[in-house]
Amino acid sequence: MSYTLKCEEPVFLQYGDVENLRSRFADYKGRIRAISVEGILGDGGVITASSEWWSELFKLAKEEDARIIDDEILTGFRTGAMLALPKNLSPDCITLGKALGFGLFPMSAVVWRNDRLSLRAGIGVRTFNARPFQAAVVNAGIEIIQGRELFKRSTHIGSKLLEELSSLLTLYPTILKAIRGKGLFIGLELNGTFARRGRMVRDTLLRHGILTEIESGIFNRKVPKEKRVNETIRITPPLTISDESIADAMHALKLALVEISNASATSVA
Repeated sequence: MSYTLKCEEPVFLQYGDVENLRSRFADYKGRIRAISVEGILGDGGVITASSEWWSELFKLAKEEDARIIDDEILTGFRTGAMLALPKNLSPDCITLGKALGFGLFPMSAVVWRNDRLSLRAGIGVRTFNARPFQAAVVNAGIEIIQGRELFKRSTHIGSKLLEELSSLLTLYPTILKAIRGKGLFIGLELNGTFARRGRMVRDTLLRHGILTEIESGIFNRKVPKEKRVNETIRITPPLTISDESIADAMHALKLALVEISNASATSVA
């Protein structure tokens, strides 16, 4: 069956908000053609959604006969599984990128169900189209991940890392507000006066050898002010990271937080 999507009016949902989800579907009943969603909201501040929200999203989409596009470009391979989307859910289309190239080259992929969508092979930006050598490397990389059970390992390491990071909330409450994530896709939400000083925090971490990114959820004008998250530092270690490297990173992170805390105290004084 051929199913062509034509976007007439993009509408934004508040990620993880069940009432907003129901309200949006009610307001646009009969007009929703497709929903594009991340398994974990990355650029919005590393936000996870409840199982209730996911169940409601797929139920409402089914009632509308709307297609669900799972955007895994940022989250794919990083959350303890190939996809960040809950395992019991089956989207109509999946987009992959970033980690798909295994750090060697730009690479992207689109996967879809033929019974739900009719797409033409080769669509998209040619720079990221698969070539025989790239495709062979990706296939080999996936085999290594599965053979070495790196997804299982990243789930285990990620749980330990989240636990260790969460202990820092009580030590540095003026800097850190929340720790979120899944597997090795983790966010440190900043607090108070640091809510909009993500660049300074990121640069301090970099001086101590920790490479991170800033997610500026606070600037998302589509979300009510009281529901916006502060700037969040995103940490995405490689699946092959060693226990020793994690210990070194935690030590460096604590040193960086001490430096930030001392600098803040000095500026106040």
